[in-house]
Amino acid sequence: MADQSPDKPPEGAAEASGNVAQEPAPAEVPTPEEILNAEKVALNIQRQNNKLNLQSAPIRQYLEGTVVPTLMQGLQASDSRLPAPMP
Repeated sequence: MADQSPDKPPEGAAEASGNVAQEPAPAEVPTPEEILNAEKVALNIQRQNNKLNLQSAPIRQYLEGTVVPTLMQGLQASDSRLPAPMP
């Protein structure tokens, strides 16, 4: 006991008191299913934000972003079904 300094705790004291330096827990690696699920959630949030942006836009921008594309598809479909005009 004479060879121990007063600053240094006796051997084994750190383990007994619980002051052992612990290694950090390894980070969990997400599974492919978890990655796909997170991507789906992110896309849904992005779509909701886009809808909110369109709903808060002025009327012209709202119509151009929602109604006009659908209307144009319908007009193009009906145009292809009509017979050719007679000369």
